[in-house]
Amino acid sequence: MRQLVQFNRVAATDVDDIIHQYQDYAISMIHDHHELFTSFSPSVSRLDTLLVDTLSRNDSYFKLWKAVKMLLVLSHGQATVERGFNIINKQVENENLSKEFVVAKRTICDYVTYVGGIEHVDVTNKKLILAATAAHQKYSCLFK
Repeated sequence: MRQLVQFNRVAATDVDDIIHQYQDYAISMIHDHHELFTSFSPSVSRLDTLLVDTLSRNDSYFKLWKAVKMLLVLSHGQATVERGFNIINKQVENENLSKEFVVAKRTICDYVTYVGGIEHVDVTNKKLILAATAAHQKYSCLFK
């Protein structure tokens, strides 16, 4: 509530009402809708739907509902975008995580650790440059 008041999203004069409405809401939900909350599963149901059903339709929680709506919007932020990236990343991982890829990645990480960090890798080393060129050529041949 302090943050919402600080950023002029909630009037300071409404804070006590919102807190009181929240306390009433919590008590009434424990008594009247206990099963809704104890059986709630975020992997199956949506929190915003539950709150709309139990909070928004009661006029006595008007100020609380306004504050909760602001918080629900904030909490979702980039969730949809990130969820899309996660799906794509999983597909890419499934395609790229062959045994050879994992071994090569682990070898690189071990070498970087062995030399004391990425800033100590000698990128002018002829063997390293030839290995990278050969790897790129092998990779390119796969897709011709």
